[in-house]
Amino acid sequence: MRKLWAFLFLIILMAGAYGGGWVWYAGQIKTQVTAFIEDTRQNYIQIALRDLQVNNFPFTPTVQASGRVEANGVIYDVPSLQIKSLFLNNALLEISLPQGLSIPSPSAMAIWSFDFLNLKTTIPASIPAGLYVEDMRAWQARNNVIPIHDFKIAKREFIMSGTGEFFLDENLQPAGVFQSNVTGHMGFVQTLAAEGVLSTREMLLATTVLSGLSQKSQDTGAQTISLTTMIENQTLYLGPLKVASLPSVRWPWRIATDRRL
Repeated sequence: MRKLWAFLFLIILMAGAYGGGWVWYAGQIKTQVTAFIEDTRQNYIQIALRDLQVNNFPFTPTVQASGRVEANGVIYDVPSLQIKSLFLNNALLEISLPQGLSIPSPSAMAIWSFDFLNLKTTIPASIPAGLYVEDMRAWQARNNVIPIHDFKIAKREFIMSGTGEFFLDENLQPAGVFQSNVTGHMGFVQTLAAEGVLSTREMLLATTVLSGLSQKSQDTGAQTISLTTMIENQTLYLGPLKVASLPSVRWPWRIATDRRL
């Protein structure tokens, strides 16, 4: 009986230590998120989070919040954000926007709003120290990439999922290569044309090309495409099709008087 009580007491102690450690670590994560937000304000990036919480005890900590981000003259509204990770080098990280993301300003960017996003990656040990030109240049020079183990994005009837990797090109602009499965693409092309992103000629060309690439799913009957999606030279490509141009990302300088690039 004494051995049983000793065992139970040991279990309680271990559980208490784990619980206390988890709560402390969750507090550290929240503190670091707050510090990051303050730091980005020096980079002309405004982040306003609401209802910031760290939960999911006793499992992997999950940051939950909603809010707004303003960067490079673009405003992003985030109704719900979930980030699940231990936030350590080489740790898995999962980002979810279950209610999507909207871009109210400028109105020309509204086409890039979407309804849902889920992305799984690994935090690189080589992640840049800050969001400055100097850090990004050094990171890009080493040919570093951010692996995307799995992603899914939806906009109305358009759904894309797959794997790939992000990196920076020689101009420090976001770039990437992804192996993707796409459904709802025909309706999406019509949406792009209706919203003025594609001309009538471009819509007809895209429809013709995508029709030739599409295959009918034996499971759902939907038209699907398996293709390589690319972000290159600030342009988004779906297979051979140029879908749209992307806005430039301007990284701030750590030293305001330094303009070497």
